[in-house]
Amino acid sequence: NPGKNSDTIQWATVRSIRSALSNYHHTTPEAQTANIEAEEPKGSFRFTDAPTSSRWFSHISTGMHACLGDAIIQHKAITVDKIKALHDVLEVHWTEAFANKDQNKMFDLSSAGAMSSVAFGGALRGEELA
Repeated sequence: NPGKNSDTIQWATVRSIRSALSNYHHTTPEAQTANIEAEEPKGSFRFTDAPTSSRWFSHISTGMHACLGDAIIQHKAITVDKIKALHDVLEVHWTEAFANKDQNKMFDLSSAGAMSSVAFGGALRGEELA
């Protein structure tokens, strides 16, 4: 079967099957009596008889991961030329906002320009800027 980013399905495509099966199991009447939960100050512990928590399922899952492999898709780098092009677009909109005396738009555009410059110069990712 074709995968999302390659000719065959990769592990990332099917890895959530454990969660789906486990969630289904926990909705059945049999599972309601088998769960034991304990909550500690530093975390919680859960004991269950779900088939997805068995050693067999763990071994099958590990084997599937080994057979299917991972399709690692790296993010593309942003070049100086792309940053310059972005700033050119921002400048066009800034000139228009300045002519219309639109303070809010000018603030938004200057924030976008500053954030993109800081992110590029510091090699920061999105979550590091928030």
